[in-house]
Amino acid sequence: MADLWRRARGKALAYTAYATAMLAAACGLWVLGTQEYQARLERMEHESADVAASIEMLVGTSIDHVDMLRHQAEALLGESSTSFAARRLFAGLKPSRDFSGYALDSVPRGVDPRRVGNLTGSGEIPPIESGAGREILMALTLNPLLDATHDQIPDAAWVYYTSANGFIAMQPWVPSRVFHWTEDVPTYDFYKLGHPTKNPARQVFWTDLYLDLAGKGMMATVGAPVYDQTGRFRGTINLDLTLGTMSQLVARGDLGLARALLVTDQNHVIADSVTNGVAPAALANLSGLLPQLAELRQAAVAPGVFRRHADWLIRSTAIEGAPWRLVMVVDRSALALEVVRSIWIGFVGLALLAVALLAVEQRRRTGAALAEKVAQLKGVSMKLAAARDEALQANRAKSMLLANVSHELRTPLNAIIGFSDMMRHKVYGPLGDPKYEGYAADIQQSGQLLLDLINDLLDATKLESGHYELVETPCDLAALLHEATRLVKVQAERAEVAVKLRIDGILPPVLADARALRQVMLNLLSNGIKFTPANGMVRLTCTRAADGGVVITVADTGRGIAPEEMKELFRPFARTTEAKQANTPGTGLGLAIVKSLVELHQGTIAMESRPGFGTTVTVTLPAARVIAAQVQGAA
Repeated sequence: MADLWRRARGKALAYTAYATAMLAAACGLWVLGTQEYQARLERMEHESADVAASIEMLVGTSIDHVDMLRHQAEALLGESSTSFAARRLFAGLKPSRDFSGYALDSVPRGVDPRRVGNLTGSGEIPPIESGAGREILMALTLNPLLDATHDQIPDAAWVYYTSANGFIAMQPWVPSRVFHWTEDVPTYDFYKLGHPTKNPARQVFWTDLYLDLAGKGMMATVGAPVYDQTGRFRGTINLDLTLGTMSQLVARGDLGLARALLVTDQNHVIADSVTNGVAPAALANLSGLLPQLAELRQAAVAPGVFRRHADWLIRSTAIEGAPWRLVMVVDRSALALEVVRSIWIGFVGLALLAVALLAVEQRRRTGAALAEKVAQLKGVSMKLAAARDEALQANRAKSMLLANVSHELRTPLNAIIGFSDMMRHKVYGPLGDPKYEGYAADIQQSGQLLLDLINDLLDATKLESGHYELVETPCDLAALLHEATRLVKVQAERAEVAVKLRIDGILPPVLADARALRQVMLNLLSNGIKFTPANGMVRLTCTRAADGGVVITVADTGRGIAPEEMKELFRPFARTTEAKQANTPGTGLGLAIVKSLVELHQGTIAMESRPGFGTTVTVTLPAARVIAAQVQGAA
């Protein structure tokens, strides 16, 4: 009974220890994932704040210019004298042939027409000394300032003064047949929002988005009311902004998985990060772009940090100086998946820990069984010693099996590949039915693919864990280059791709791991052949660098790689979209292994590619790897 209790207690303690270790590892992985998740959100928040600050700078600059123009207009209204230039322009006002009113469709001789805006009004031209005439002189005097504002503000479409006396002065110049004063102008928001009935506090105001009547696309207007010294409302100063710069500012931010939308207080979209900097061509509502969930549209109004709503995260930032806000929308599932991918090595470690604990448990059970055997065979010492030795030997064999299982997988695979290749080439005579030849080819190809996968996984695991050790010896680089081209000859012939080798000058020996360098060249050549269409070419070039190092270049005439995919290709399991769609064989580990092996030699690797023009990969070994005391001839 006591022995039974002892065994039960030992088993309970062991399982408790296993559970504690697994729980601790899982909690650590959870903490790591949570920190990475939060860090990504914080990066998005910081990037969002930078985008909002850039927009606020543009908004503030626009408001400052409008406010300056407002104060200048009010000051000119209080002056009794006017400039000679303004009087000359006033003399250029003529009745229009296109509408019932007057316009400055031509300027007096000697005046630069590029620096003068048009002025149009209804009815007859007022006398120059009348109140309306002096207000026209004020508007004409503002021309240089309107022109300067138009030049200095990005995306400034129009800068203009709209008068309560029935005229509008607009910069830059536009013919009156395209745009002129009409009786509808006082009903537009750019004038109405400055009127005392709508704006008694005389504040700077913004209109909602609208489509420009003169054909410059979607825009928003910032304006300010103008009053004379008697407190009488005279009109508004306005600046029309198109949406190009704001769309570029929103798209320029490194927002990761987040989608950013700049919207007005009427929920009209000013800019959307998914358009890649292209301004909207038509009025769009936020409700039509966000996921179809009411709580998301409500949350997009509330400012603050990211808030969770169903499967989404929402963050809204108010834009200072304008009735706008920057809304960030993140798919929680996509973000979580991205975090999992970033800490995949942690999951591998957790799996290895589980395997190790299973091995420990197996060892514990073996020990318990051995102890029980010792207790049962206490009187037979020789048999007990033999049983103990046998158990220890079995345990060592089991440990060796666990350590070498991946290497042992390669032995039967090599046999499968070798025998299937003999059958395919009918070394000992015909097989009989022709179908067997196809089966043998399939077996050989599948076995080779599986062997390549196992080799890549082993190399990637060693490199990732830092256990890959270089066996450095003086290497004949020219011989390695020739050997690599020979080894890919069959693959190149099957793909109908030419492989050319060029060695410039005399190559000295280098201190390196010959197997690692061979694998680098084979992986790069194999990739080049794989993604080059028939009748294409892969060129392997080796030359000396200016600093004494060695430069190895593999260039193909294949389909090329998109810029947005190229920077990801050196990560484990990364593949191009085209390779995935075409089901091109490969694990996505080849370039990751090449990069790690080159860096173990203190070298560098770079890739250049253009879709439709091929890809060039350049490997550079430092001068410290060159053995200068010896010299070898080039091929």
